[in-house]
Amino acid sequence: MLQNPGAVTFPTAGIYAVSLTVTDSAGITDPSPKTRTITVSAPPPTLTAANPNTGSRGQAKLNVTLTGSNFATAPTCNFGAGITVNSCTYSSPSQIAVNVSILASATVGTRDIKVTNADGQSSTLVKGFNVQAKPSKRH
Repeated sequence: MLQNPGAVTFPTAGIYAVSLTVTDSAGITDPSPKTRTITVSAPPPTLTAANPNTGSRGQAKLNVTLTGSNFATAPTCNFGAGITVNSCTYSSPSQIAVNVSILASATVGTRDIKVTNADGQSSTLVKGFNVQAKPSKRH
């Protein structure tokens, strides 16, 4: 009868050397293969909100806080066409500080926001940011 040894949980992402020893009903063991290398990846990021989630055409140096989970150091951020990401700074596993500038010629409407961790895993907040027309000046 085969027995399942159960799940093994690794504490952090990394490369681990593991071994498995098989013991039959007579108590005879066979380590086959003797050692294996397992690569454990970090979970992908999850992007859940942007605050503020709206900016105006021509607005420069707007600070936006992205929230979610599993963010890693050295992320990259993308807010779509017409928005320049000036900086994308890891604050914590649940927060990224972003500074953006919106081109005066940016198309009005919603944009997806994408965060990519240094390991290449990413998350997209669909329609996470809205570009609006520049408010008219009042006299």
